[in-house]
Order: sequence, then structure tokens, then C-alpha cells
Amino acid sequence: MSAIRIGARAAAIAVLAVPMLGSAAYAAPQPGTAAATAKASWPCKSPAWESFNASYSPGVSSVKVYFNNHCSHQVKYHLRILNTKDQVTRISPCVTTYPNTKSYNTFSLGLVDKVVGIYNGC
Repeated sequence: MSAIRIGARAAAIAVLAVPMLGSAAYAAPQPGTAAATAKASWPCKSPAWESFNASYSPGVSSVKVYFNNHCSHQVKYHLRILNTKDQVTRISPCVTTYPNTKSYNTFSLGLVDKVVGIYNGC
């Protein structure tokens, strides 16, 4: 009799577990919700207590750089990208951000490219 109870209990657990496989608890993170991989920040020329902040989140074929310019002047930045196969570093095109803006830019990456960092100026 106890063998039937154990078998029935195991079957009930299996039946309850099947619908959970497709539930939101096991779903992959939605795009745009992943944490940024790296951050950079540098002080403004004016006002001196504010700063320019940037972070990036690399994808398969591109990288998104999110920035928040708290400065009262334009800030320029660029990326350094390492080709891991040839060990050659290249510099991305210069990006100009306007005062008190918050946005992002997308840069293309090759299959063997890795972002080294975000740098002030061009």
C-alpha cells in the first residue's frame, strides 16, 4: 500500500512541475534589463561638482554605450576596441554629447572584438 502512495506522490509532483518549465520564473532576462559590463566617469570642467558618466553593455555584434552628461558643456568620448585574434587595438569614431543629455550610442563589433574601455576626448 505504501508503494502505491509513493508512486502516486511522485506522479503528482511530476504533473505539477511540468507547467512550471514555461513559467516566467525560468524565462531569460528581457533585452535591456541586463546589467552594464563596465563603467567610466570623469569630472566636468563646469560645474566642477558634476560628472560625465558612461557604461557599456556588449552584445554579439555590437555594443551599446549609455551616457549621462551632467556637464554644462559638450563632452566627447571614444571606445578602444581590441581585436583578440590579431591583438590590434582600434579606436571608434568620436562621439559628441550635448550638455545635460542622457542617451546611448551603438557601435559595431566583429566576432573577435572586445571593448577595452571608454575614454574621454578624441
